[in-house]
Amino acid sequence: MTKTVTKNKVRSVEPLIADLANGWMKSYNLDYKLEQEPLNTEIDKALDEYLSNVNSKIGYSRHPE
Repeated sequence: MTKTVTKNKVRSVEPLIADLANGWMKSYNLDYKLEQEPLNTEIDKALDEYLSNVNSKIGYSRHPE
């Protein structure tokens, strides 16, 4: 991860580059998704099920009781 230093603060340049690229895509009216947005609900569901199966095999729970 690349960092910049401003007034004794270390900041990542990645969000700045992402904002720049998203602005370019928007200016060309291109359909784009942000990192946090789901792309495909079927794929998301399959990944969740896979992780649930793997985690249950190793005894890991995201929600400990």
